[in-house]
Amino acid sequence: MGSVPPALAGGSKHATRELTDEPPADAGGTDCFGSVEKRRQRPNLLRHAQGASVSLYESPDLSYHPTTMRKLELLLVLAAIVVSVTASANRLLSAAPTVSPEPGVPQTNTLCGKDERVIFSCPVKRAAKIVSVCASKDLTNDHGYLQYRFGVPGKIELEYPKDRQGTQVKFQYSHYFRAQFDMTSINFTIDGYEYSVFDDYNGEEKPKISTQGVSVTAPGKPKEVSFVCRMKPKADYNDLQAVLPSGQE
Repeated sequence: MGSVPPALAGGSKHATRELTDEPPADAGGTDCFGSVEKRRQRPNLLRHAQGASVSLYESPDLSYHPTTMRKLELLLVLAAIVVSVTASANRLLSAAPTVSPEPGVPQTNTLCGKDERVIFSCPVKRAAKIVSVCASKDLTNDHGYLQYRFGVPGKIELEYPKDRQGTQVKFQYSHYFRAQFDMTSINFTIDGYEYSVFDDYNGEEKPKISTQGVSVTAPGKPKEVSFVCRMKPKADYNDLQAVLPSGQE
């Protein structure tokens, strides 16, 4: 038998355990390389780690699957389309001009524009037309304008006067009032035809009488033709007595 190397012949417990690979008497002992038990566990731990790594790749939830990938691609495409459509809609909305009502757009049951004052207006029974007296909101005796209109929205058959300058002198205002009796009229003449927009109330009659509308008397004709309102008119005669010449006789 050959001689034992000096490093091992000294009876070192460390060297003996390396050669025999046997555990020391006390399992908790350590050598210069650490616990023998821990060194023995390292190959097992490595094998467990390798096995876990392989199981991750073999997991059906994380493995590459063509159908799953196609679904993910479709979801990404749909998300991109939604983002693109939303962005385009926002650009169109921000670029669209703000639409505001035109000044000349009529109000309900009147031929007066939304920027005008309704002096008198109602739909009449005959001819299914509307009769209106309209004014600028800044109407005074020397400022603004007053106009008579007859027709339907979008198709005014008669507007008087056409020129909005000095309109006040072309109309006359009349108002008579006493208990149970109230008569108001706005009068004007067009080519010999006498017009009277009237609003009358007679509480002395039984039953009471309340009529509104416009009457027209042709030249040389003693009898007038009346167009009576089929519903209560919109009316605002406030300050007309100071704005228009008086028609009182």
